[in-house]
Amino acid sequence: MSESDFRTLDLSEVGTRLERYNELREVFMMGVEMLKGLHHAHRSEADVLKLGKLQNAADAIQGRIDILSKFPSGSGYGSWLQLTIDMIGRDRQLTEGTDEK
Repeated sequence: MSESDFRTLDLSEVGTRLERYNELREVFMMGVEMLKGLHHAHRSEADVLKLGKLQNAADAIQGRIDILSKFPSGSGYGSWLQLTIDMIGRDRQLTEGTDEK
């Protein structure tokens, strides 16, 4: 990687959650690639543990990205989310009149 691959992030910069997750995943994946690039003779147990943790973090972030990217289509009419919200509303309507005083 060259220095042109890195850029300074401005904390006041405005962006979407999806953009931030992508940037964070890229940072973790750079760490994964750096640790994978170590020669086996120079790799310690701590490096192996860090590699596993970084990979798990990158996988978790990818899972969140997958969820976020499906949200617009997964939250519309007929979606699982919309059906769940409708069920909660119906359950509340059914139980509103059954409270004893």
